[in-house]
Amino acid sequence: GLFSLFFAHFAGKRVAVLSSFDIHPRRECYFTGMDPEYLETRAGRLLWLYSIYDAIDNGYEIYDLGPGDFGYKMSFATGEARSHNFLVTRNDCPLDLDSIFAGYECMVLV
Repeated sequence: GLFSLFFAHFAGKRVAVLSSFDIHPRRECYFTGMDPEYLETRAGRLLWLYSIYDAIDNGYEIYDLGPGDFGYKMSFATGEARSHNFLVTRNDCPLDLDSIFAGYECMVLV
């Protein structure tokens, strides 16, 4: 598939979800959400690890941690790469590009 969801469960309840776009040889992930009542479980971090191992097991060569320079992402990375984004729009459509492209994307070769 082109889109995957990974869920973390604790005490029979979904407490975190991670989504990814999977287009061989690249998986691009986005940490979608975490129940704030379960932050101490670190379920989100475990989801990242599970998704990385799943990418390796399925032959992905690039694991992209998605946009943003959050510190927890760098705990999984050995380096970073800048991604360039392109946005196509009409001339009469004003945009706040600073808010659309906040941060950068981190990529990890697996």
